[in-house]
Amino acid sequence: MTGSSSDAKLPYSLDKLSWDSAHHFNTQNKYGYAGKGRKLGDAMLQCETCLQWFHAREVSCLTDADVFVPFQRNYRFACRICAGG
Repeated sequence: MTGSSSDAKLPYSLDKLSWDSAHHFNTQNKYGYAGKGRKLGDAMLQCETCLQWFHAREVSCLTDADVFVPFQRNYRFACRICAGG
């Protein structure tokens, strides 16, 4: 999602984030719609389009009954920015 106008909807630029080799953590510690930090065991979903990680509590399609194993990606998820709303 390089140079996308969708970056304006985030409080940080995806293009400026520096990621580890597995694309699990960025050195700026900015994730999700609010740009909040991440801890190792946080429930997160990775957007399959922009590859950014989003806190499960920020994703409205999830219920309290939904359970996630950290870093397991056995789902398809597009953030609301990449999905257009």
